[in-house]
Amino acid sequence: MFVTFSIVTPSFNSEQFIEETIESVIYQRGNIYIDYVIIDNCSNDNTIKLLDKYQEGFDSGTIKCNCLGVKFRYISEPDAGMYDALRKGMEMCEGDFFSYINSDDFYLPNALSTVATVFGNENIMWLTGVPSLYNQDGAITTLDIPCIYKSSYIRSGVYGEYLPYLQQESTFWRQELLKELSYSKLATFKYAGDFYLWYTFAGKNKLYTVNAQLSGFRMHSGNKSLNTGAYKKEFNSIAVNKLSVLDYPIIFIYKILFKLIGNNLLKWFPNVINLH
Repeated sequence: MFVTFSIVTPSFNSEQFIEETIESVIYQRGNIYIDYVIIDNCSNDNTIKLLDKYQEGFDSGTIKCNCLGVKFRYISEPDAGMYDALRKGMEMCEGDFFSYINSDDFYLPNALSTVATVFGNENIMWLTGVPSLYNQDGAITTLDIPCIYKSSYIRSGVYGEYLPYLQQESTFWRQELLKELSYSKLATFKYAGDFYLWYTFAGKNKLYTVNAQLSGFRMHSGNKSLNTGAYKKEFNSIAVNKLSVLDYPIIFIYKILFKLIGNNLLKWFPNVINLH
């Protein structure tokens, strides 16, 4: 059975990196279909010209994809920010599996086919890969050891605060989880809408870790994530779950174990998918 990935990219004045983002999506390999929508906030640089180029390439048939098929489209209209754009995009899509990737990040070539294989296990509702950072030139600068993501700790805001963060562009979920979201609430966030997704999904669903690199997060001066104060304010408004006194030594032990033992520790956890 073939599956469809719905991928959303919010965009605004993204001419510097968006072509690499687009090509990392449309040239994915494997027995999959891709439904790709870009939601642009009235860019006033060359972003629209670039989007037109790809739209014309698909309309004319000159772009040849490496998977079973790609449906590419974009809209450019005012929005209230990237999570309002994400809300629009997700409402337009009906794929089996969902994710979103920002206009300065990218997927590795076989990321989606790898994710499709893992989702062959129907008990897995959402998953994430190995966090990795790239610099402005596309060179890997950081490759983190993946963490074991405990649902209660996700909802308490532990990851990114005390333990390794949950990388947004490496995280995928089944369409069914969208029913748990409030799209109107998602659209209100300016910085921490990703954490709203994880907080909601973790309420009823275990997060699985794929011990593989699926994507890259590009660090550059234009990153919204560099505005840590604004992100933290929204983050704290979502993470209302509180840690107990006993949680702190457990978190400390987790941190030490992963630093000392690393990948050798992962094989002992049932919610880690090791690819062979």
